[in-house]
Amino acid sequence: MNMFVRAIAGLAVAGSVSVATAVPSFAGPTYTVTTFQAGVTCTGATTKGDPVFATAGSSTDFGDFAFVRVGTDDDPLVEAFGTGSWNDGNLRFVLDVYSPEGEFVGTGDFAATTSITAQTETTDNTRNGNQHVRSESVASTLAADATLTLQGYDLGSLDCTGSSVESTYLRNAPESRVRFERMLFDSARCEGDAVVGVFGPAEGEYFLSMEVEHDGRQYNLFGPVDPSADSFTAVLPLRDSENGEFVAELPVSVTMAATGETTVSELRTSIARVVQKYTPYDVSATVDLPWGAASATCEHLEIVTRSVVTSPEGPKPAGPLPVNDRPEAATPLVLDETVRDTNRAAALEAEADVPCAWAPVERTLWYSVEGNGETLDIDTAGSDFDTVVAVYALTDGVMEPVVCGDDDAPGFPLPASTLQAQVDLPTVAGTTYYIQAGGLFGDYGRLVLSAAPQS
Repeated sequence: MNMFVRAIAGLAVAGSVSVATAVPSFAGPTYTVTTFQAGVTCTGATTKGDPVFATAGSSTDFGDFAFVRVGTDDDPLVEAFGTGSWNDGNLRFVLDVYSPEGEFVGTGDFAATTSITAQTETTDNTRNGNQHVRSESVASTLAADATLTLQGYDLGSLDCTGSSVESTYLRNAPESRVRFERMLFDSARCEGDAVVGVFGPAEGEYFLSMEVEHDGRQYNLFGPVDPSADSFTAVLPLRDSENGEFVAELPVSVTMAATGETTVSELRTSIARVVQKYTPYDVSATVDLPWGAASATCEHLEIVTRSVVTSPEGPKPAGPLPVNDRPEAATPLVLDETVRDTNRAAALEAEADVPCAWAPVERTLWYSVEGNGETLDIDTAGSDFDTVVAVYALTDGVMEPVVCGDDDAPGFPLPASTLQAQVDLPTVAGTTYYIQAGGLFGDYGRLVLSAAPQS
């Protein structure tokens, strides 16, 4: 959980709000969205000279947060994570302090009062495909007077800087496709005499796993469940984990309870809007085993995703067919260089299956890269539409998928921070790899693609 909060803090402070643009007229109905992002960063030292770093802020995507570290990033003495409120620039966060090993060691408090020292207002209009967006943004430079207290540390004054951006977007809202998905992830953080995990969906089903130990041997209860209710009972087979031997079929009682506030993230492109909600859960399970009762409570994370993909109104993309519209005409990539292209007039249907995409990938372009025995980083960072990338090797005249990537993300349990794609491609020297890049549901626009050896 600590890394989750810390990574969200880093994303919210380091990220910048892009000022979307639009043409003055709109072909379809419009709607308005307002986003806000703000943060303060402070540095200082303890009376013993240990460096102190503190950051706090607020964003429409991730809510309010605070993070404090005493020591260096590579060698922290303690780290603290806060719950509280930005409160219109009058910050107040209660901190939980942890050792580098993750043990709770005390509490603290971070408070700050901010004031605006400079402001810049921007109004822009742009068009991406058939999506029209008009935006007005106010960027503010902030001064901050902050105080920090931590149990066990004498702290000096803090030097702080801050900024905020509030943006209002006016967009057309054409016909849409909607997708809803609920995912559950299990964690190794448990209390009790077992390890419990509810996870899925995998091929449309959710599963329960309960690991127990008896007389030096591991046993497992595993099978599909329906977690739509907060409490349920599942009858599962108990097996020896080492040899798979069946022991008994036993009822397992399960209770799921939310343990914290829901965090919401939102990503947008010209035709897509993806909203994800993250809620921490405790999952408790109890079972009567042949040698006695076992029970445990383990931390989980629920992620609910709602994707809306529009079918833009107005004229459809047109123009001459791109020269690299098919794999046999793939554009060769030079390592450490970036190509800029457009898939606006590409053929609608993809030439090869894109296995990682949850929806049709259309208007694809083709590129090739020569393997050098290293792992290559392939990404579409900088593109202005919802990209998907798949890489293939030619085997007996057939395109065989090697790797595939949709939305790039920092990793569980963080949300995707972009709708652009990134894949790690292990290569064999002398092998030619073919890269197909296109838009989810035929999204189109400026494609930026690069290939580089991993550093």
